Amino acid sequence: MLNWQKHPVLTPPTAAQLATMDAEKVLALHTQYHAAIRNAADDPLNCGFKMPHWDAADELMTGEDATNELIVLGGNRSGKTVYGARSIIRAAIENDGALIFAFSQNAEVSVRQVQNTVYEWLPPELRKTSRSKNHYVSFKKATGFSNSQLILPNDSQIVFKHYSQFQQDQSILEGAELGSFNENFVNWGVWLDEYLLGPELINTLRFRLATRNAKMLLTFTPIYGYSETVREYLQKADTLEQVPAELLQGERVPVIQRSKNRDASIVYFHSINNPFGGYERIKKTLENRPRDEILTRAYGVPVRSSATVFPNFSRETNVVSPESIPQKNVTRYQLIDPGGSKNWFCVWVAVDASGTWWVYREFPDDEDWVEHREGKYRPGPGAKGRGLGIRDFVKLFYQLEGGVVTEHSDGRVTSDTRDQGETIHERIIDPRMCKIQTPSKNGGSESILSNLDDLDFICLPSAFPAGDRGHEIEQGLQALNNLMAYDRNREIDSLNRPHFYVSQNCRNLLHSLGEYTGEEGLKEATKDPIDCIRYGAITGIYHIDEAELNPKSTGTISYGSPRSAQRKGKRSGTSTWRLLTGITTHPDPAKLASCTVRLGLLR
Repeated sequence: MLNWQKHPVLTPPTAAQLATMDAEKVLALHTQYHAAIRNAADDPLNCGFKMPHWDAADELMTGEDATNELIVLGGNRSGKTVYGARSIIRAAIENDGALIFAFSQNAEVSVRQVQNTVYEWLPPELRKTSRSKNHYVSFKKATGFSNSQLILPNDSQIVFKHYSQFQQDQSILEGAELGSFNENFVNWGVWLDEYLLGPELINTLRFRLATRNAKMLLTFTPIYGYSETVREYLQKADTLEQVPAELLQGERVPVIQRSKNRDASIVYFHSINNPFGGYERIKKTLENRPRDEILTRAYGVPVRSSATVFPNFSRETNVVSPESIPQKNVTRYQLIDPGGSKNWFCVWVAVDASGTWWVYREFPDDEDWVEHREGKYRPGPGAKGRGLGIRDFVKLFYQLEGGVVTEHSDGRVTSDTRDQGETIHERIIDPRMCKIQTPSKNGGSESILSNLDDLDFICLPSAFPAGDRGHEIEQGLQALNNLMAYDRNREIDSLNRPHFYVSQNCRNLLHSLGEYTGEEGLKEATKDPIDCIRYGAITGIYHIDEAELNPKSTGTISYGSPRSAQRKGKRSGTSTWRLLTGITTHPDPAKLASCTVRLGLLR
């Protein structure tokens, strides 16, 4: 009776399969099976078992869409360090004359983890202690490579360093030209394992990689959460691939992302993908552990170190492609946060029959609303004033909505959407900013709201509950969280899902949803995009059936129709008219009561 060695990848034949073979064939198969195991152990680079996620990572660094930096965020025992060692060994062997730096946390970790793993991945013929003009390999398990480096016969070198060296003396990198001029494999110039520092070392290395056009590899488990380094790469990153997470009841987690801030790709190594990593033991360890710990330990997903205002929000669940947003039988709203000296911020929302929000557009969308400087978020170029008057904003908004814009002799600006463009049911605006009085040219006073009225651009001040400003904000944030809420202990389906989705094109809003803390009050740079959706949530935007929006009967002004005859001196247009004529058909009596209160704000 032959014994078959258990193996995480190779599967021995079953008893039924063996019963169909003659003794000679069984013996040959037994020999081949164990030879494969033995060869993989002796020479993992050439005969080892490749993991599919390793190939996926390699592909991100080749071809026309290749980036210069690869960030591998891995769960525990996901194979990220092994991938790093394999990568630089291949680069050193296949790219003649390469110079590659391999960084670790400290000297002890460098020897125990990084150098030992690199040595294991050297082909057997290169592991022999030897020294010549162009070849120097001397290794001891307890102390690592002599002089913390190895030189291969093709003149390639791998030099092992640790982060404390750079912290003590940043000049250690001066003059180094990393990578190779002879690229046959990915031209790796530096590998940073378990990188937990700030951006200083990375920024310095970018200059050292430039001469030979080499690439940078980072591998780590983000146990310190949304650090400054993680933020630099992941802020506003596009998710290109995602999968359901077994340990999170099918909640989707990222696999591949593309950075917006850097020329970088992000790949996630999940613990389940490594058959040699003891996943079942990890799975058992993480039973009943908090969601954040599971995300980091099993899937390599960083969790923000600060308490997030929107814990249910995630890019994997709530972000959708523009093509997936419904276009028919939706009620459209514009939510406006006007600025004084700074730019206005707006979003457009379509609400479907289920009450689900689909945020499909933002303004501005061409520049960053915030940027990270000196360790905190500050107003970015998108927030700076553009010298636009209120009339300019109105025309711009109409143009974005796609209607035919007309400027009338009496000063009005209108948009005809009968043949093209979007019909906006209501435009909801900051109730305080819009009513601040300023001196007018004729000696009286005016406000943003009155100026918009004069242009026939009818806006409804957002409702706000009784009490102080903080109470209003808290109620708005709670209303948003209600839209995002679902049972995260169950799989997402038609009944268990959020009712809040955002187009991937709304990158400023998406960034604010992930970074807004509320800790800095009115001064928080990410506040304005959140304010917009908060105005909609506290007011209670809702879906109205298209048959009600566009009734076939005559003699009744429909929802959404302007009432130009009342334009001067009285609040008019969409919102006022629906209150005056559409009360009996309001879908929600509770919201009707709220609307009736809001009517007092319109005078």
